[in-house]
Amino acid sequence: MSADASAPVLSQSASGRYVVVLNDDADPRSVAAIAGVRPR
Repeated sequence: MSADASAPVLSQSASGRYVVVLNDDADPRSVAAIAGVRPR
């Protein structure tokens, strides 16, 4: 990816949902457990 590439823009919100960005070595299940949520 080039340095000037941009991410797509959201056209609508996702009400009641969250986007979580994890480090490469993070365990998504552990992060969800700590946050008290169920991953989908």
